[in-house]
Amino acid sequence: MGYVYAQYANIGVEHEEYIEKAEEYARKALEQDPESPEAHIVLGFTNMAFRGDQRKSVYHLKQALARNPDDPHALFWLLQAHDIVGRVDEAYPLAERLARVDPLTPISVCSATFLDVSRGRFDVPSEELTKWFRLEPQNPLALAACAAQLANCSRYDEARELIRGNVRADLEDISTRLTLLLEGALDGDSSRFREVVTEDFRRTARRDPQWSYYVAGILAFAGLKEEALDWLSNAVDRGYINYPVIAEHDPALESLRGEPRFRDIAARVKHEWEHFDA
Repeated sequence: MGYVYAQYANIGVEHEEYIEKAEEYARKALEQDPESPEAHIVLGFTNMAFRGDQRKSVYHLKQALARNPDDPHALFWLLQAHDIVGRVDEAYPLAERLARVDPLTPISVCSATFLDVSRGRFDVPSEELTKWFRLEPQNPLALAACAAQLANCSRYDEARELIRGNVRADLEDISTRLTLLLEGALDGDSSRFREVVTEDFRRTARRDPQWSYYVAGILAFAGLKEEALDWLSNAVDRGYINYPVIAEHDPALESLRGEPRFRDIAARVKHEWEHFDA
């Protein structure tokens, strides 16, 4: 499962036909078997990451889990969906079950830690924040995620050290570009944004709610407020409505919270968060 998670981030817009084909086959599978957990997982995932429809995502993933409560893919993507829409309390039991049923996949045993930070718990030990990368050091996504978690917990020197000792700037994947973007923000080098955010990067990252939100936080930290608000608004458009994180928990957004445009975005997020049902 970890391989699948690592690779999804690099599905660029040029591969749209493959996403559409996967959805087509999933719908055909449901015509044959309306309870097919595999088909529901595919549609749950594509609606989350590529279509920006979190209600459909949660619906399909719940359907999959109802039919196979221990499926690691359904567990992982549903806990991600709950985090995206600000239902972290509902995500914790899924993370605990995932760690039991899939203990050999690094991200499976680390998911609860990422939820802790999402809830605003910033005293998580550094060894826990970097555990995924230490278990899977060849995975650029693990490096990007762990460095971001260190930064979220204001451990900037540790984040810099982790990045500089391990990032491979020659790689073109989106995870590495996000890591380089974070490194620029930590170094106070806002020009890195112009170097890293190519048109392909922009189109791919803006399609995904989590990537969009991640970029928004980095740009806000770097002092690029208008660009950060653009990405934050896009993340919300794609279904990222975790109101507690946006309004309070995420320290990267602190510089934005006094901006009128941020208050408008936060008001929209609060309404959608309070009324989310799937």
